[in-house]
Amino acid sequence: MAAKVNYDELADAIIERLGGKDNISFHTHCVTRLRFNVKDKSLVDKEGIEGLQGVINSLWSGEQYQIVIGNTVNEAYECVAAKLGPVDTTVSEDAPKKKFSFSTIFEIITGIFVPAIPAIAGCGLMKALLSLLTFANLLSTESQTYYILAFVADSAFYFLPMILAFNAANKFKCSPMLAVVLGGVLLHPQFSALVSAGEPVHFLGLPVTLANYANSVIPIILIVWLQSYVERAINRVIPKPVRLVFVPLLTLLITVPFALVVLGPIGTIVGNALATGIMSLENTMPWLIPTIFGAVSPLLVMTGMHTSFYPALFAQLATAGYQTVAIGMLPSNMAQGTATLAVALKTKSAELRELAISAGTSALFGITEPALYGVTLKLKKPLIAVMLGGGLGGLYYGLNKVHCFTPGGTAWTGFATYIDAANPMNVVHMLIGMVLAMAVAFVVTMVIYKEDKPAE
Repeated sequence: MAAKVNYDELADAIIERLGGKDNISFHTHCVTRLRFNVKDKSLVDKEGIEGLQGVINSLWSGEQYQIVIGNTVNEAYECVAAKLGPVDTTVSEDAPKKKFSFSTIFEIITGIFVPAIPAIAGCGLMKALLSLLTFANLLSTESQTYYILAFVADSAFYFLPMILAFNAANKFKCSPMLAVVLGGVLLHPQFSALVSAGEPVHFLGLPVTLANYANSVIPIILIVWLQSYVERAINRVIPKPVRLVFVPLLTLLITVPFALVVLGPIGTIVGNALATGIMSLENTMPWLIPTIFGAVSPLLVMTGMHTSFYPALFAQLATAGYQTVAIGMLPSNMAQGTATLAVALKTKSAELRELAISAGTSALFGITEPALYGVTLKLKKPLIAVMLGGGLGGLYYGLNKVHCFTPGGTAWTGFATYIDAANPMNVVHMLIGMVLAMAVAFVVTMVIYKEDKPAE
């Protein structure tokens, strides 16, 4: 049986092998990984980190170093954060300029969206619970209880620009509080009233595009990106004794006009284009995206790119009220679980069996990294079975136009996120596709996986 991990000691060891506290410029975590940005990549001891008890694997994703811990990542991060302190958001007057690349974009997207997962997951599951209760006639949509729970469940989505503003400010190294204020400007009731009225609006003589920014993603990211440059420039020219007063004022006075007149509308156009592209694919080839995601999800997880599709996912949610971007991950995750459990049945190694049972069970609840890195990727043939099962499950979802009504729903535990009162078969098809993926991955693994060595 695996020894209990001392996360305080693990945190010390990780920080040391990352080059020390002074070499770490940013830290956060997601569902299974610790995520770090460092100043000098040459100081990172990758082999040393991967040899630590409690670490499943590690990888570079762009400029971000990710350490796979598994479903105890919260315990590990609490110890890491206690030793490193909060993320430094001090505005640097001479912040280093990063070379533009796609990996930089993925890193920024991850840094902005991953910290928002708890809020999105909590409200998403509450939406699912409401769907389940109303579908079972246990709660009336006319009741005040439903009314209150409905707006509670919608709060993280409605105020998503403010949540993302805070995270974007941490990533762009500017004031999180000013960023939240800029998010609040987009959602302010008086601005919403102008949007509802539909009359032409001008600000400083310039036309303001009347857009609904609730649930939006891209506009606020562009706005906070601009804020970081404006704030940095103002800090260079304002004397330190009066910065506290004048930097926030001037930052808002300069950024808000650009936000309402230029960047907000541009972000809205880009977001709508993303959603339109996805909806066009869904109307013409509804099987394509779920099939691809179902088949390649393990590869996306391996490269850390599985979080880079959040902008498209949220754009579709905001426009259509449902998402089909990530539904292929559900059959893939379940296939990962059954393929790993098939290995547990076939292996004659007691050590591998114990690992496969634990990792396979975890995968069935949506935490796939222990199974991926510990079993299927190492053995290779089970990974082929996972990709085949996930792809077929995704194909079934696409052909039957399965929809998910929250950003989550990547494990059987999220079945309620597929409940559609207008289409009861939606959740039925979700379950059928899931079972199909699980069965294919299990059977194929049982057939093609052979141990190279006899029993120890």
